[in-house]
Amino acid sequence: MPLPDTFKREFSVGPAECRAIDPKRWRITEPKSGTRDALVIHFDRPLDYALLQDVFQVKDVPGMSTIGAGETEWRFKPNQPWKPGNQTLVIDMALEDLAGNRIGRPFDVDTIDNPTERITKTTTQLSFKTP
Repeated sequence: MPLPDTFKREFSVGPAECRAIDPKRWRITEPKSGTRDALVIHFDRPLDYALLQDVFQVKDVPGMSTIGAGETEWRFKPNQPWKPGNQTLVIDMALEDLAGNRIGRPFDVDTIDNPTERITKTTTQLSFKTP
């Protein structure tokens, strides 16, 4: 069925994002021990919303996570107050940004001609401290 009127849709795009995701570029807001304050990870660019729901796990700390506006922030609130000391955030290497770049590997890597650039790890970790 033809459209009754002409339809026009304009898009605007920015420069291509060809960088691998680098967790060292993220900013971590560490919670204080004895509180249920959120651990907050601020990303340097928007990440894939669906993947953000499943790729992070605070080791041995049950709780709930939420994703901030624009997919540039991940928040985790523990079920119990934080214990003092070092904590570990486990990150699944499947995490992608909106261009398909992954941790340690940009989307457009030729893994056939450059097999040394294949991802062999399934997770990586970030440490944080609850003072």
